[in-house]
Amino acid sequence: MSNLPILFAAVLLPAFAQDTAVLNSQPNGLIVWGKYGLSDCRREFKNQPTTAPIGTVGPKDLILCKAGEVVAFTAGKAPAWTAATFTSGSDIVNLAYPPEVPLKVKVWVLCADAACGAGPLSSAAKTNIMAKLAVANLLFHNQNAGIRLDLSDPNLISDQLSNTAKKTLYEDFTDCNQFPGLVNGIIDKGSINLYLVRSVNGGFGRGQTCWLPNVAALGCGLDAGLIAHEIGHDHYLQHSEYFTELDDKGLKNIMNSLSNQREYLSEGEVFRMHFLKLSVLNRKATDYSTPLIQRPEARNCDPDSSLKPCAPIGTRLWDDP
Repeated sequence: MSNLPILFAAVLLPAFAQDTAVLNSQPNGLIVWGKYGLSDCRREFKNQPTTAPIGTVGPKDLILCKAGEVVAFTAGKAPAWTAATFTSGSDIVNLAYPPEVPLKVKVWVLCADAACGAGPLSSAAKTNIMAKLAVANLLFHNQNAGIRLDLSDPNLISDQLSNTAKKTLYEDFTDCNQFPGLVNGIIDKGSINLYLVRSVNGGFGRGQTCWLPNVAALGCGLDAGLIAHEIGHDHYLQHSEYFTELDDKGLKNIMNSLSNQREYLSEGEVFRMHFLKLSVLNRKATDYSTPLIQRPEARNCDPDSSLKPCAPIGTRLWDDP
């Protein structure tokens, strides 16, 4: 008699068929929200081929499984997303990757070094800045971040070394309240604006965004990791040490607050760059931004604020450094 409830339950449970996701690139990393069991609502699939088996996903449960979605990541593309209505049959989900999002960049050089001289800006200094931007681009590319710094503008670097009015007030940047005065008259609203000053909060190799959507002040001792870090803040990423699931690699996360070893982003962080409403990619137009894509599936990542879930920030679909 004790086996009857088990047998009865087995008869009632539907037999789900194999589901697949079809993508236009490889290898792929996928996150699938559906219903794999009574409480198993999300699964991750690493290094998948173009036709990726995603198991037997059943109809979503509105209480236990908040959304039917598939999100995919690959090299050289922005993340792919689709809503998915899974049934008890064999479902095929098709995804197409958008192109990488190009980010225009404008660099305003108030200080090229600790001496903060009057200029003009040397060709060697310009070459050095461009080299660091290129390495920052490589960091994003290697982490499947789905963004690309557009470095094609011949006027990308603006020599402000003789702008004594700005330098007197802002060469040593210390206060978020300084940003409105710093950017006044020297801002490109359609770009990520990087302001090279002598120091930020007392450090030559530190930066600050103050959570404004497309600006950053950078000390003159900047490196490529600092550029990538501050642009991460423009996408509303927080410091990695706030999250225990990111801290196992210590200083190597690009969003670590004090590091010269920045190398990786998790897929959970890349997810937020593209699908967080407060990211520079999705924000509404303000005095300091021109939104770039505004994906309709963007959401807040507070678990209580939306029916659409966010990938856990520590999600990794590839091995990181």
